[in-house]
Amino acid sequence: MKKILVTLMFVLLCVGVAFAAPNGKNSEPNRNERKQEFSKNNPEIRDKMREAKQLRYELKSELLKEKPDNAKAVTLYDKLSKVEKEISDKRFEYNLKNRKTPCRERRNCNEEKKGSQQKNRQMKQKNGRDRGDGEFRCVVPPTEKEINEIKELREEMRTERKKETPDENKLRELHEKLQAQRRVIKDREFKEILKNPHKYQDSDFFCGRKCR
Repeated sequence: MKKILVTLMFVLLCVGVAFAAPNGKNSEPNRNERKQEFSKNNPEIRDKMREAKQLRYELKSELLKEKPDNAKAVTLYDKLSKVEKEISDKRFEYNLKNRKTPCRERRNCNEEKKGSQQKNRQMKQKNGRDRGDGEFRCVVPPTEKEINEIKELREEMRTERKKETPDENKLRELHEKLQAQRRVIKDREFKEILKNPHKYQDSDFFCGRKCR
């Protein structure tokens, strides 16, 4: 009888662990799962993403014409920048309201990081974005000062998010500064592209990728 009870308790324990951590992993969604969840819960953002994709196509098509209309290209670029900012802001607010458990408090934290890094590297190589040295095909690479400023802003955001009660207004302010810095870099890229669009037709700019 005692042996049966011990066996029954062991089975119940295993079932409890299985429910708490599906497939032997922590139930906390990883980065890709959170992106899918964000897209699923925000149908208007899916429309915005499709709009951004269409604008990139129209912009590239215009710039690669034999005689591109620069005024039309600038208008398309401004529309694209506005839509991309709306998507970025919406994603930021969603993540702000749906904070995930810090990695250090989750099971399989190191394995999760390694898996995510490996997947990102494979995706970059598949898209031709990574030459093996971690550098992307930027039209005009960011300056060292800009890179350091972006790193500092990201670090400030990480530090604030780790607090038990993060200051949401401060995080929004940091997010806006980060977006503004990236816009400066992208505006500079676009001005350079206008000089010779065909030279940069395979750059990350037309794929909606960020240099940093």
